[in-house]
Amino acid sequence: MLNRTAKFVVAVLVLSLSVPLAASAAPKEGTINVTPGQLNFTLAKQDTEQTATLHLTNSYDAPITLVAQFKGIDENAGLLVPVDRLDPTFAASLNLSQTDLTIDAHSEQNLTVQANNLPSLSPGGHYASLVLTQLVNDNQRSSLRASLSLSIFVIKTEGERVSLDLPKITTNALIFRLPTVTSLNFVNTGNVHVVPRAVVNLLGSNGETILSQGVANAASLPLLPDNSLISTVAMSQTHHAWLPQRVQLQVVYRANGVNDPRIITRKLWYIPPFYIILAVGLAYIAFRKRHRVLRVVTPTLTVKAKKPPLIIRPTTFTRIIPVKDGPEDTSKLSIAKMPRLKSVPKSKSRRKLKKRPKITKKNKASNTEAKA
Repeated sequence: MLNRTAKFVVAVLVLSLSVPLAASAAPKEGTINVTPGQLNFTLAKQDTEQTATLHLTNSYDAPITLVAQFKGIDENAGLLVPVDRLDPTFAASLNLSQTDLTIDAHSEQNLTVQANNLPSLSPGGHYASLVLTQLVNDNQRSSLRASLSLSIFVIKTEGERVSLDLPKITTNALIFRLPTVTSLNFVNTGNVHVVPRAVVNLLGSNGETILSQGVANAASLPLLPDNSLISTVAMSQTHHAWLPQRVQLQVVYRANGVNDPRIITRKLWYIPPFYIILAVGLAYIAFRKRHRVLRVVTPTLTVKAKKPPLIIRPTTFTRIIPVKDGPEDTSKLSIAKMPRLKSVPKSKSRRKLKKRPKITKKNKASNTEAKA
């Protein structure tokens, strides 16, 4: 038992001593730094060429070989991404001092980039990317090839045109909610790149009180010609709107370097949410009050006795009486007048007839004495 415990302690000590040694033996990681990260050339009419210098630094413990080449550039959501396609005319106007360069360990080296103002180069902006790719030796195990890129902007000032439009503005506003997010869709209709600048203000009904505001394109992303950029603006509230009103969404935008801004105003209706609760409460009170007034009470029904049906009986009848003083002529018969008919109730129509007294011997004797 003691031997096993001693072996376990020795193993733990060996592992604890070997870990720091392995960490100290690991090679120190390095980096490759390139400055500046973007090259800008402005070619005036009298300029024939312009040059810029890149400063490369190797902080690795071993030399590194890089290959430099020009590629096209594309814009994806404001980010500039290298692509293979590049305008041949623009590619002919760019030159490098060297395409293959080796940087020793912990050393620096410069790379010169030249832009020529060729007559075939059209006015406006031209854009490319410079890609630096690391060469890997055959005896190295890693199959990854590290690379870095930087943007090249060349502007031919003769005939340049700066134009920025804002055709679409969308918000998440509702009639019971003020906008908290505003999306601006910028479109570059010029022939040079621009950096959109915009401020979004939500004004009250008086046009002076700022309820909320925000800034677009805070990262200063460039917008290339014939491209669009959607910038999402988060609105920060500065004042509260307590009354229903018609607010104004005001967007002030311009291109970077242009001193004449444009203003777009949209009007929105806004009703504070607590007015919904108030309206629902008042409607409920009115409904209850009206329901009490118009509440139906079941009446007690009284059934009246029906009257007996009426039977119409004539009191007299029509008689045809012949004329005594003349010859018997049926055409000169007189018709006795029939009196009006009287409506007699059924109960009274059946009159009780007086019963004739029965003829007895006493009655007959009294009748004969009376006759005598």
